[in-house]
Amino acid sequence: MGMTSSLRISFVVLTANMTLSCSKPEVAPQPLHGEIFTLYGTTDGKRRFHEATLDAALNVGGNGLADNEENCRIMALILNANMKAEAGGRQSNVGFLCEPGRYKAQGSVPSLFKGKFPLDL
Repeated sequence: MGMTSSLRISFVVLTANMTLSCSKPEVAPQPLHGEIFTLYGTTDGKRRFHEATLDAALNVGGNGLADNEENCRIMALILNANMKAEAGGRQSNVGFLCEPGRYKAQGSVPSLFKGKFPLDL
């Protein structure tokens, strides 16, 4: 193998490495509709407002659907327990709820809000 062939092979290998290293970085996949949960709050038992959207993707250190749903429900339980404590232990029409999917302006609001603290995880 001559010097020219050796240089040609080196150039091809160098070009291939540069192409691979400059390729588009991996982007986390967008979660599917069922993997997303939204936390809503209400102050009057009728209207609801957006508190948080949990949309962690499957490959970001967890398992997406279960993590998003569990985290949303934990937040709602703790916040509802806090609201009940603020109301002197009485149930109030102020509360928090979780629903699958992204925020929707229209939807139902329960009449009772389940709260628990401390949580047994």
